[in-house]
Amino acid sequence: MYERFKDDQGQAFSEFTDGDHTRRTYLIVISVALAVNLLAWVVAIITPESIAEWVGFVADISDKVKAWLLAVPFWSTFFAAYAALRLPRYANPTACLDDDDIMASYRDTEKSNYIRNRVLFALGIAAVNTIALVFVVIWLGEGT
Repeated sequence: MYERFKDDQGQAFSEFTDGDHTRRTYLIVISVALAVNLLAWVVAIITPESIAEWVGFVADISDKVKAWLLAVPFWSTFFAAYAALRLPRYANPTACLDDDDIMASYRDTEKSNYIRNRVLFALGIAAVNTIALVFVVIWLGEGT
């Protein structure tokens, strides 16, 4: 079952981050990801004690399950932030260069730096969101 993921080696993720998608695609990604993230926050705020008990129960079962619990708000925030950062079209002054031009390597490096900076910034936003969500669950869970 997992053999196809071994062959993929992150290509689907790279296709999303490296590809230039339509504005509509980015807006759909933002909408779905923010809805999932909002749902995680609503559940965390409304029932923190239930989540704390469930996380305690899951903690006894598996570390992978704990990782999946944090992966949902993390990746939903990442995809929303990254799509929002990519909404403005990438304007590369060297984009008109052909692949055989002397500055083609500079053009490719410039675009990869542009993408890398947005990925890192979106990862930072996702990390802050996930840490804040964990603190809210802990803080509200202890208060009741």
